[in-house]
Amino acid sequence: MEQKTVLVTGADSLLGTHVIRCLLECRYRVRGMTRHPHKFRLKPQCRLELVKGNIHDPHSFSRHLKGCDQVIHISPGTSRNLLRYADYYAEHVRSAHLLVQQSIRYRIKRFVYVGATCCFGFGSREKPGDESRTPGKPFSASHYAKSKQEAQDLVLHYRKKIEVVVVNPACMLGPYDQEPASGRILLRGYRKKWIFHPPGGKNFIPATDAAGGVVKALQKGKNGESYLLCGENLSYRELFEKLSHTTGNIPRYVQIPRPLLVGIGMLGDVIRFFGIANSFTLHRMRLLCTHRFYASHKAAAELEWQPTPVEPAIREAIHWFEHNSLFVGKNYSKKRGVRY
Repeated sequence: MEQKTVLVTGADSLLGTHVIRCLLECRYRVRGMTRHPHKFRLKPQCRLELVKGNIHDPHSFSRHLKGCDQVIHISPGTSRNLLRYADYYAEHVRSAHLLVQQSIRYRIKRFVYVGATCCFGFGSREKPGDESRTPGKPFSASHYAKSKQEAQDLVLHYRKKIEVVVVNPACMLGPYDQEPASGRILLRGYRKKWIFHPPGGKNFIPATDAAGGVVKALQKGKNGESYLLCGENLSYRELFEKLSHTTGNIPRYVQIPRPLLVGIGMLGDVIRFFGIANSFTLHRMRLLCTHRFYASHKAAAELEWQPTPVEPAIREAIHWFEHNSLFVGKNYSKKRGVRY
């Protein structure tokens, strides 16, 4: 069987690292592109080529498309506290547009775009959201959600010129979470005597499962289709209980009142009005009060993909954080400046 070469952007991210591992296990040749090659944690391998490139500059990355058969675009931007929509547009929409256009130019056969669950409407535990639901409030007030939706719609627009498949993974947990990004929630509850948690919840998935779903989409996804990649629907308290079970910690749980969170969000919006960036926006506080639950029936049927329980991923993430000195003292890591 001829080995195909896949370009993976955002190679040093949580998902990017796991996708590259999965591709290598499936005997692909991989060209991992990142702005910061020194942050990449996997060991050198004969079928892995690590290259430096900036997704915002076509002159920086276009040469890396030469010789590739397929592309997996993982946007590295996860920040939620940018002030203007233009900043999110540049990070998600413009970069995806540049890459898909260059992919057509270099005759790439398949383009997999990694979106987000916020591109679809969520549901309850009994009736979870799926790909048929359109997003509404509070996503409609989120610059991040709107930019991810616009980027997804844009790449799907090119499905007649290049095979395009979209995957929408839930909140991922596991090792190699360097910022950390989604794993920040684990840092906040790690061995705490008191855990203050919001009243809402969302879907959590092992990063290894999300990566497997991305590779399945590369292999089996239908042109022009989107696939939610989801794991367990959990309230925030349920997630912290799984974390405490993993670490052997027995904390006291306190649910933060919804009115308090809404008040904090309103204050955050006032502060942002004066040009001071912060992540305590009203729509984010409302999201923390909402159960945003999803299901992956479409991925199960068309990609033959199934998620595994999230607790082993929590254990692996905690071990990785400890091994990489992300837990220092009680409040933050001086090495990386990560608060929790």
